Amino acid sequence: MQVKWMKLDFKFQWATKTLDRGIFIGLVFFALCSAISYIGARNGLYLAGTLAVVRYVINPFTLRVDRGLIGGLLIFFLVLAVESLRSLHPLPSVSKLYFNYLLPVIPFFLLAGFIKTRRQLGVIIACLLVSVLIADADILWKGVHGDFRAQVFRYMPHFFGAMATIIVPGLFVGAMGGAGISKGWRKVCIAMLVTTLVALAFNGSRGAWVAIGLALLLQGGISFHHNRKHLLASLAIIFIMGLLVLFLPGVRERAATLTDPQFIANWQRVLVWQSCLHMIGDFPFFGIGIDSFNEIYNSRYILPESLERQHFHAHNIFLHQLVETGIIGLTAFLYLFYQILKRSWEQAVSYHGQLPGQLFSVVFLGTVSFLFAGVVDYFFDQVIVMRLFWLLLGLAEAARNLQCDKQPI
Repeated sequence: MQVKWMKLDFKFQWATKTLDRGIFIGLVFFALCSAISYIGARNGLYLAGTLAVVRYVINPFTLRVDRGLIGGLLIFFLVLAVESLRSLHPLPSVSKLYFNYLLPVIPFFLLAGFIKTRRQLGVIIACLLVSVLIADADILWKGVHGDFRAQVFRYMPHFFGAMATIIVPGLFVGAMGGAGISKGWRKVCIAMLVTTLVALAFNGSRGAWVAIGLALLLQGGISFHHNRKHLLASLAIIFIMGLLVLFLPGVRERAATLTDPQFIANWQRVLVWQSCLHMIGDFPFFGIGIDSFNEIYNSRYILPESLERQHFHAHNIFLHQLVETGIIGLTAFLYLFYQILKRSWEQAVSYHGQLPGQLFSVVFLGTVSFLFAGVVDYFFDQVIVMRLFWLLLGLAEAARNLQCDKQPI
């Protein structure tokens, strides 16, 4: 009898290890495709997620994740669930809630729960950087050949801009180095920071330019009392972006539209915001419901002066949440991001100079940049962008759980 139990225990352990290995492979594929392929990243995520469910059934595990953050997520998704049922078309809204809001969060839990060694953490980060490098290369190729609104493969240009608001702050933290980052990784981050900035210039995402500049200045100001190099590096990056604007005619023309009130994208946004204020006045507390913006805006609130007759979002992340989910939904949204910023700030301070602290600094700075960019655009429901956001937060939680704070990756 004892021999049989030993054999069963061996098979049980073998199955658990095999599933863990399969989950890691899925996460590797997900990270490798994260910036360049929606379908590839989705398939990697589905593989890892499915195996994680099987793994939990065979051998239940406990996720070590901040309770405040979990509370913020639960409140936010509860509000979204109610709002999806209140929308004009509940079934499509529930589908959007699942595919566009809920699934992108899954990488956070998978990385926090199944990255079990420093080597695995390093592999995931390396795959993410390779994915970003491929995206950079595609945009640089198009930019060199005269496309000053270059996009990554078939994705809209603003998708790369949104991703860059998260990626560039992370590369900046890596380029600044520290005890938790080896010299080799620092050199990689410096090189990729340059290529990503040039790619972003060719991409022409104006909101991302401004958001990243503001976030880096904020980082430099926060770090000034203990490390003045951060502020100098932030100013250097802004200077490099200025040189790109001066010496690349297409980029210079694009940058000139930032302050041009007659530029169509500028005044059309203002018209959309005015319509949003009217919608908020009519639906202040609960909003119009998820995925109802386009239909209600175009049928009842679009202004006669508007030339763009189709708008699927409010071109402002805060206004859009307020329009679709009302004051209650915006409060839940702000509480969620308060928890993310609070968690990342506290851990960045607690693990200052160590790898978990640096990864949480990436999360903090990337979140600030993301929210800055959200003042003039809306990409909170863009899966490829939000999966990348939650991937970075998952890496930070994984690093903390591993306590890999003494040796650089």
